[in-house]
Amino acid sequence: MPYCSSLRHLGLSLLLVASLAPPTRLAAGPSPAPPPEPRRPRIGLALGGGSARGLAHVGVLEWLHEHRIPIDAVAGTSMGALIGSTYAIGMTAPDIRTMTQEIDWDGVMAAGPPFDDNTFRRKEDRRAFPAGLQLGIRHGLWLPRSLNAGQRVALLLDRLTARYSALRDFDDLPTPFRCVAYDVNQAERVVLGSGILPEALRATMALPGIFPPVTIDERLLIDGGMADNVPADVARSMEVDVVIAVDVGVKPADEGDITAFSMVNRAIDAVVMAGTRVGLASADVVIKPDVSQLTSFDWNSADEWRLRGYRAAEAQAAALMKYSVSQAEYDAYEAARLSRRRTAPIVPTAVVVEGASPRDQAGIVRQLAVVPNQPLDLDRLGQQILLLSGTDRFELITYHLAADQTGERLVVRVRPKANGPAFLTLGIELNNTDSSTFSATIAGRTTVYDAVGKGSEIRLDLVGGTRQAISGEVYFPLGSRWLFVAPRAFVDHGTISRFEAGQLVGEYGLTRAGIGLDLGVTVGRVAELRAGIDVIHVAESLRVGDPTLPGTAGVERVATLRAIVDTQDTPVVPSRGVYARARARRFFAAPTPTGDAAMVADLESPQRFSQADFDVSVFHSLSRRNRLFVRGAGGTSFGARPWFEAFSLGGPLRMSAFDNYELTGANFAFVGIGYLRQLPRLPAWVGGHAYLATWVEAGSAFDARADAAWHGDVSAGLIIDSIIGQVFVGGSVGPSGHHRLCISLGPLFK
Repeated sequence: MPYCSSLRHLGLSLLLVASLAPPTRLAAGPSPAPPPEPRRPRIGLALGGGSARGLAHVGVLEWLHEHRIPIDAVAGTSMGALIGSTYAIGMTAPDIRTMTQEIDWDGVMAAGPPFDDNTFRRKEDRRAFPAGLQLGIRHGLWLPRSLNAGQRVALLLDRLTARYSALRDFDDLPTPFRCVAYDVNQAERVVLGSGILPEALRATMALPGIFPPVTIDERLLIDGGMADNVPADVARSMEVDVVIAVDVGVKPADEGDITAFSMVNRAIDAVVMAGTRVGLASADVVIKPDVSQLTSFDWNSADEWRLRGYRAAEAQAAALMKYSVSQAEYDAYEAARLSRRRTAPIVPTAVVVEGASPRDQAGIVRQLAVVPNQPLDLDRLGQQILLLSGTDRFELITYHLAADQTGERLVVRVRPKANGPAFLTLGIELNNTDSSTFSATIAGRTTVYDAVGKGSEIRLDLVGGTRQAISGEVYFPLGSRWLFVAPRAFVDHGTISRFEAGQLVGEYGLTRAGIGLDLGVTVGRVAELRAGIDVIHVAESLRVGDPTLPGTAGVERVATLRAIVDTQDTPVVPSRGVYARARARRFFAAPTPTGDAAMVADLESPQRFSQADFDVSVFHSLSRRNRLFVRGAGGTSFGARPWFEAFSLGGPLRMSAFDNYELTGANFAFVGIGYLRQLPRLPAWVGGHAYLATWVEAGSAFDARADAAWHGDVSAGLIIDSIIGQVFVGGSVGPSGHHRLCISLGPLFK
């Protein structure tokens, strides 16, 4: 079979050639591509509301940052929205920690502008009516929309988000963001993902009754905690694969005693908890910080809240670490997020004022002093807004940016007070004038602006109760914004006690009616100097006591030079500053004693004499919670011994162990030094802080220096800054055997 053999040799030869030839690419088609890198899951973060408890979110963010867990979307409610928004605008976890530590939370949450930023006349109002309960009287009596207009909260939000306030889509932030509010008109949840960012944050934080509601697109919005306190479901809708939720809420308190307040609180907590349960169903991981032993009002415990958040995240490490990425991948994520931050100076092309009258618009623009096309100083802008709010003519002033063809305009929104004008500010005073007698008064002040000229004020005061009074003053600026003239008239009727040798001998009814005129100058916001004349009719008649005791009747004509300096930071319990009053008076006529001739003959009754007196208090902070105060007062009649215009000591912080008016004389001197310890902040519906107080005093009232008998006492008590006024409960005892229990409602350091 030679043919087959030949074929076999040919095949072998071909195989040998093929094995030695270079390889060639087959044309059978392309090689398959390598499999793609696995995509990491997108992570959403849902931060719940809880007032100060929301500061625990800072610790959670720190833990996630340290363990390289990227966040691709954030949703929040109330305080959770505030912390979440700071992350959304590009702040890092360390940045947020620093921010929350540096904020004066007590100041931010306080009602009204800082006392320092009030005009001098508004400071006078705050001292006379520290509770600040203001009713509108335009169409009957109307309560304000909230206990706190939220001016300082609004400024915090405006400043934090200023560079992003021109963005209208919250997906355009460095990290996409949503917040939740509740529409009280439609009774439905509202998810805010567009609009003006600081306005959305005010809405989600508008705790009912505490802060005013916010109107957005004709919706009346309040705190979203009533509907969705931990919006894990909202985070889930933001195109994420995994949702981490942080719940800082509390369970309804299981209290043994059922009271009206406890039931209201438990009902609110139950509603919030029901909404939270629904929202958390969308979460993959739930972090629950320990909220025991601290309250939602412990704003100054920011570090403790942060640590609790960090520990709670650590407790969920097993569930969270599966989402941790490599250092290189996390650095790339963080760099991309930070690259979207806005860091350039804000340069507004114009300033626009909305919500004010044309005349007020011009004045507001002048006050703000913002120069178009120049970098905007946010600190200075915030300070000027606080000074504007210190006039008490507006409920709220906010700002944001709005983009147009030329760039970004600064828009300042002014919201007039919803319940006026006019307004009636109320105050209640309750004092035990001695160990068994109480005096109770309710006072109201109405102030009408610009009624008789630009910058003018008509002030009308009404007092009812143990004391009855009506007074009015018209304040006219004279060309200069600081110079003024102020005519006034008043009628006042009340009760005073007279003592002899420490014994109560008579109770008198005293009526004073008069007119006066002052010329004065206001020095910035801290001082006022007045010179004026008064003509006053006086009638003092005995009500209880020996009928031979003298009374007083006649006309008093007096010229007065008065100066007041006020640099304290609050009229309630200051932490710093000086409040000083000094007065010099020249009497050209004085009322004369009346009654039993023999008794009257023993009394001096000078018609022309001079007096001078002063009262000063100084406060100094030793630390955030501890402060000292010193108070001193004195006066002299320069050798005269007037019966009616004698000085007196007695009562809280004026020789506290003695009854009101117990120490009297033509001259007096007094000094006291005390210590105050600030207690944790009270719930917003109760008031501000409570304080433990103790002080020692020494003083005397006397006709001649040789007859001066010096007394001393030591006092202690509790001071509560409540929404109805300053409450003081305490006691005082002196080495001479004098002692007194004091209960009062109304101004204490006055």
